[in-house]
Amino acid sequence: MPILLITLSNIATASLYGDSESHRQLFSLLKSLTFAQVILLLLAFLYQPESIYLKLQLFSKNS
Repeated sequence: MPILLITLSNIATASLYGDSESHRQLFSLLKSLTFAQVILLLLAFLYQPESIYLKLQLFSKNS
């Protein structure tokens, strides 16, 4: 649920949600969604930094 709220709030803040012509600006939408995902990753890292670090280590060993 927090993921959805953060993503929708970023879209609303960027004025990409609504009936206006700005909802067709795909680049702005992409930037907004990317920013929302970065915020979520940052919050996850601040909440449990050791968990994120271990997952990154496991991912790099498997590659």
